[in-house]
Amino acid sequence: MMLTMLSGFAQMERSFISQRVKAGLEARKARGIVLGRKKGSQGKSIFDEKRERIQELYSLGLSMRKICNVIEVGTYVSLSNYIKTRGIIK
Repeated sequence: MMLTMLSGFAQMERSFISQRVKAGLEARKARGIVLGRKKGSQGKSIFDEKRERIQELYSLGLSMRKICNVIEVGTYVSLSNYIKTRGIIK
């Protein structure tokens, strides 16, 4: 019975926390404060210096993972996002 009561209080407290967070976010929106991180790339990418090499390796038919291993910069996901956003793939 005690565990049931404690779990009920925990659930109620979690509900109160959620309500306070939502109210705080709405208040910030009402004041015109932008929430979240900025969209898109900020500044230069680590791949910009190696763009030509990436294009060359991609044209040779290497996979994204192999290109990452060869240029020794970043991860598969970051390279894939870079290639898609910068228009390297024609």
